[in-house]
Amino acid sequence: MRAGEIVFTGMDRVVFGRPAAEAVAAAAARLDARRVFILSGRT
Repeated sequence: MRAGEIVFTGMDRVVFGRPAAEAVAAAAARLDARRVFILSGRT
């Protein structure tokens, strides 16, 4: 499995190959965010 990150703009990002909880926690810490909104699909 490959892992990586694709950044489209400052607000649009695709993270793959990592557990979701880990990726969300890292993103929230990087942005110093207290709350997050996750938009996901079935695939």
